[in-house]
Amino acid sequence: MVLPAALAVVAAPPLLAWLLPDYQTGLAPLVWLVPGVLALVLALPGSQYLVAVGRQRRALAAVVVATAAAAFGNHLALRGGYGLTGVAQATAVAYLVYFALVTGVSIWIELGTGDRFRYVAVLTLALVPTLGSAFLMRHLATTTVAEKIAAVTIVWTLTVILGWRLGRWRK
Repeated sequence: MVLPAALAVVAAPPLLAWLLPDYQTGLAPLVWLVPGVLALVLALPGSQYLVAVGRQRRALAAVVVATAAAAFGNHLALRGGYGLTGVAQATAVAYLVYFALVTGVSIWIELGTGDRFRYVAVLTLALVPTLGSAFLMRHLATTTVAEKIAAVTIVWTLTVILGWRLGRWRK
């Protein structure tokens, strides 16, 4: 999921600006939601695990806390005059809170110390290089959208190859 998310960061704003020029002001906040939506995707295995083992109340508690965090953050953003960008940022943070809560009450408690380190390392390797390059490329005005897409895809490919080798999936 990280490649489509990263490509959305570099390609969606210019594409949507071209397709929907009247909605230019909403495009920058849209990019803030990408990491949050990725966090929601990453929370799916943990939430489904909770349902499968009969711990739906934990999943519900995570949803309630994350919803409260979103409401509080959105309230602060709107009252503080941060507009749509502030609302998108607060919503993304709430999605990250949901991911952390679901992971904490499902997968995390089942893992030992080494497995926890491995889980964080795998997520970091899978997400940070590709998303980081996308956000970096987004701010480079001297490159075309095609060059940005190519650069992000190359970083993702190198990350996959590195993960494949470090994970010893290839014999």
